Amino acid sequence: MKFKKYRTKPIIVEAYQWLKYNQDDEVGHYTDWQLSFGKCKYCGKSWKRHGWISTLQGGHMVCPGDWIIHDIVDGDFYPCKPGIFKKTYEEVK
Repeated sequence: MKFKKYRTKPIIVEAYQWLKYNQDDEVGHYTDWQLSFGKCKYCGKSWKRHGWISTLQGGHMVCPGDWIIHDIVDGDFYPCKPGIFKKTYEEVK
């Protein structure tokens, strides 16, 4: 079997970077009081700086520095880690 090569179709998304726990946007505060005194095992920062976003696939925790992407095709919001965002997207001028 011979494999063909494919690339993703270019699409434009809207995005912004989550930086603090009291940003006024699509992301809610991470409010689980049982976890509010610990640190995240992924980024090492206080739970109080994290957010929570509801997506079509369920809820996701948002670490400080994650990007929030708004898919303008389906209207969904979802988080993306900074390294993946940098490799996948470039700013449209």
